[in-house]
Amino acid sequence: MKILEVAQAYAPYWTRGGTTTKVQGISRALTSRGHEVKVLTADLGRPLMSEGGAVPTWSPKATYLSTWFSYRATTVNPGVVGYCRRHLRDFDVVHINGFYDFIGPAVSACCRRWGIPYVLELMGMYVPVVRSLVKKRLYHRLMGQAHVAGAERIVATSTLEYQQLLGAGLPVDKLVLRRNGLTLAEFADLPARGSFRKQLNLSPTVPLVLFLGRLSRIKSLDLLLRAFAMLSMESRLVLAGPDDGDGCVEECRSLARRLGVEDRVRWVGPLDGVRKLAAYVDADVFVLPSLSENFGYVAVEAAVCGTAVVLTNRCGSAALLDGRAAIVVPHDDKAVASAIQRLLENDVLRKRLGEGGRAMLRELSWEEPAAQMERVYFEILNRRTTAPTDASRGTGVYPRA
Repeated sequence: MKILEVAQAYAPYWTRGGTTTKVQGISRALTSRGHEVKVLTADLGRPLMSEGGAVPTWSPKATYLSTWFSYRATTVNPGVVGYCRRHLRDFDVVHINGFYDFIGPAVSACCRRWGIPYVLELMGMYVPVVRSLVKKRLYHRLMGQAHVAGAERIVATSTLEYQQLLGAGLPVDKLVLRRNGLTLAEFADLPARGSFRKQLNLSPTVPLVLFLGRLSRIKSLDLLLRAFAMLSMESRLVLAGPDDGDGCVEECRSLARRLGVEDRVRWVGPLDGVRKLAAYVDADVFVLPSLSENFGYVAVEAAVCGTAVVLTNRCGSAALLDGRAAIVVPHDDKAVASAIQRLLENDVLRKRLGEGGRAMLRELSWEEPAAQMERVYFEILNRRTTAPTDASRGTGVYPRA
């Protein structure tokens, strides 16, 4: 089968959130199952370089559309239409990742025009939560409704997102619930404990609380700062990630000053590769306080690195981690503070959750999710009344139902 994965961001833009990780992981797994997978994405400029100045390797390789204009995480890429004219009919099925961008709707419009089936993975973006709500509703009206209505299947990656999509009125017969996975080799050999603390000149005995992700309002970093200020013990908070440009960083720096914790909060910028793993390993507690997360990759990554996790019940991965690797709490500063305090004071509980998260690694490969998507693709293709057989449209090879 020939599959096109479409995403606003892809490797080597590792700091652009879970989309990059997810698209690479499932594309590799589908390729290992014998399918031909290609990726269409945007050129986002110079990527963050990993430790030592080398860009990490990745596969499958992608077509990077020239970007004419960008606004925060969204780009304008006029070359998408030409790409579709030249190549789209080469594919059996298209899988579009994300929602509030212009590449996906352009591809889906061409798919509808030429009768090419596509699957849509909304990545937790369908229901507007914060920021630019008027613009997002306008997007729904102008292009989002047709984009969603034309999809053969819509993928949710957690029960939380699945229920949100049902509540938003999407038809149940189109919804697919599929978990995300991890590339196990990336977490097999972890850095030795201490290197990240050494870079920050932090003592091994100082309690370290870590957040890693986009520095955005939807991540509720203000809530985390208020919770951190409530802790009764001397500790440090590290906030790692790229500035999302929505004013969150400026507001949170000001809040840290007002709370009197400015000197105990470290802003370290984006981390990737070995540096990211080293931060997970050195943290005593990882916190994901988000207002809304369809999955929450960073919480799962921290857990499989052996770090106890605190996350809110607004995160899709909460159901996966709860009790085994994490304490799940309401989206409330006092509840987050209580959970962090409990873990910092209770070495036995912190160790048990860390070991539980590390043990989950072997359960989280991409093999099962890729097999599930393979079945979904074949189901879609088998529903077509006639299978194309000429060389202008994919392989022309479909298994019998």
